[in-house]
Amino acid sequence: MAEPLERLLGHWHGTGVGGYPTVAEFGYTESLVFSSDGRPFLHMAQVTRDSGGSSLHVEQAYLRSPAAGRVEMVVVQPTGVVEVLEGEFSEAGGSAIIDVTSTMVGLTSTARAVGATRRRLELSGDLLYTQLWMSAAGHEDVLHLESRLRRGDDPS
Repeated sequence: MAEPLERLLGHWHGTGVGGYPTVAEFGYTESLVFSSDGRPFLHMAQVTRDSGGSSLHVEQAYLRSPAAGRVEMVVVQPTGVVEVLEGEFSEAGGSAIIDVTSTMVGLTSTARAVGATRRRLELSGDLLYTQLWMSAAGHEDVLHLESRLRRGDDPS
């Protein structure tokens, strides 16, 4: 198993807000599913939808902890973006925190240019806070997405 990541296992759902200097602020619902087949990594499937239920974004990822306090994450998006992120796992004030920064962003020839990403997941009981910062379109390290999710079956 992928300890200490195993505490993420399960279904998470909730709401978030997004924006960017090139995009107006918007709300969304999010569903994250973390699963494991027993090997030392987790699989993550993510879906976001607008208020009408239409799909906004999907991505798949793998997380692993190769050493105490270290986390690696690979994220694949159907828009032609692949993120390779590395960082830390820590615990503070009763929360488990994953904080990773891209070491590489791969792009297909038709993908929008993304230079770097940073992700943070903070787990506090049955609440999971997620944040994504992005460097793109001439803007560096801007908070793009932030959500608050609860553990449990997705109501949709």
